[in-house]
Amino acid sequence: MDSQLLKLKKLREEYMEETQIDALLLTHLPHIAYLSGFTGSNALLFISHNDLLLVTDSRYEEQAKNECPLGNVLIAKGKLLEHLAAQISAQKGDRFGFLEEHANYRWVLNARKLFNPAKCIGVEDPVAVMKMQKLPDELRAIRSACKLTDRIMQNTVGLIRPGMTEAELAAEIVYHGSLEGSQRTSFDPIVVSGPRSSLIHGTHSQRRLRSGDTVLMDFGFHRGGYASDMTRTVFLGKKVKQMAKVYDTVHSAYMLALDTVEAGMPAAELDRIVREYIAEAGYGEYFQHALGHGLGMEVHERPIISGRSTDTLENGCVFTIEPGIYIPGAGGVRIENTISLQKDGPEELMTMTTQPLVV
Repeated sequence: MDSQLLKLKKLREEYMEETQIDALLLTHLPHIAYLSGFTGSNALLFISHNDLLLVTDSRYEEQAKNECPLGNVLIAKGKLLEHLAAQISAQKGDRFGFLEEHANYRWVLNARKLFNPAKCIGVEDPVAVMKMQKLPDELRAIRSACKLTDRIMQNTVGLIRPGMTEAELAAEIVYHGSLEGSQRTSFDPIVVSGPRSSLIHGTHSQRRLRSGDTVLMDFGFHRGGYASDMTRTVFLGKKVKQMAKVYDTVHSAYMLALDTVEAGMPAAELDRIVREYIAEAGYGEYFQHALGHGLGMEVHERPIISGRSTDTLENGCVFTIEPGIYIPGAGGVRIENTISLQKDGPEELMTMTTQPLVV
């Protein structure tokens, strides 16, 4: 069965029937793309037990009809929600669900007015849960994105030299990714060096690289609509003793996570094990983010691998493992790979070594 049909069947049978929701109203574009195939930037999706209605505007008429063969495409001349409400006013059903985390207060008030007497009910996000376990075609797309990212990272490491700026290195990443066939970057590349490498989500600057710097690069690309995410930290010219020790700790933490993770494991437990290891090594206060996150059509999806997560790492999940240590004024180290979790264990989707590199 086509993967789009499988997704819709699962949503209808395992969620809508169980919660007695007659239809779902979706506004979050990645969810719309996941369930309908439509990738434009303006859309609503209405999913009932029998219908799939995609509402967009005239800019996307041809694209929508090509990308969403399973649904009826409605082209709105005005506001999408009002057009949708007019089209389904006579449709049976009195409980329409909307995803609370993707709807603002004004939108909710308007929806309740337009769809009256049907009730618009805020519900938790079932699509985010569905997206955790990847279907074979999704995993193929993620593998392709990871293969590209792996190749660009290895190429970029070969370009690093003293005197070039962080901005120049970031530009090389984007340029070569485009040449190699990326649809777009997963996010703006992070390139930080020397003392600036302690900036966890730092943006590149005009700082020039120097011998003895740690150079942290974090980026990913989209292929086939799916994202990748990868980080490597390299030493320029020589390894500074303090940062070499930090790197060894981060690398050991990464390997501990890889050796420990298994299907059925609570995500919070994996985070706890690795976080305690880093703390015992004396760097607990310098590990200030989650151990990892799921990814797919979006670069940040569930499962979230943090101490507060309620997710379970199941067979078929794809996520990152990315321990890091960041010491203000000295620098930082992060190692990150995208991982596919199968019943026989985790698979690294990048092949580039995680061992320390001096360039």
